[in-house]
Amino acid sequence: MSIADSNLFTRNLYGDFARKKLTPRQESSMAKIVSLFVKFAALAFALKLPASSAIEMQLLGGIWITQIFPSVVLGAFTRWFRPWALLIGWIAGMSTGTWMAWQLNLKSSVYPLHFHGQVYAMYAAIPALALNLIVSAGLTLLFQLTNTAHGTDETDPEETLAALF
Repeated sequence: MSIADSNLFTRNLYGDFARKKLTPRQESSMAKIVSLFVKFAALAFALKLPASSAIEMQLLGGIWITQIFPSVVLGAFTRWFRPWALLIGWIAGMSTGTWMAWQLNLKSSVYPLHFHGQVYAMYAAIPALALNLIVSAGLTLLFQLTNTAHGTDETDPEETLAALF
């Protein structure tokens, strides 16, 4: 995981933020340094934090990974959603899911949802995902009605299909 993280960081973030093209040798050196840092950070996390923190992070991780679905899947496989709408929907879902888990003191991810006088025990990621989808779809419609620029899509459909099959 640290190798994957370091390669993603080096190729997709560092080069873009540094605004310079790295040679393969520079990219490799940077990835090795970042990989080492990630490994030591993980070791410090495992040794210094209480065991309950690992469980709490697992609960949050499940909620957070669910919120990526609309942006990745709907953003990659449909051209209807606007990128800014997906980003704002993602923020809404992440914030809501995290807030729900926080309200339970990170002891559970099953949130008591109060609706029309009834209480429904529900995995916090589900209502957060629903909010994420509603915000993404609603803002996409709003952006379409106001003729807000869609942005450029440089996706090659043939390349996408070839990668899948």
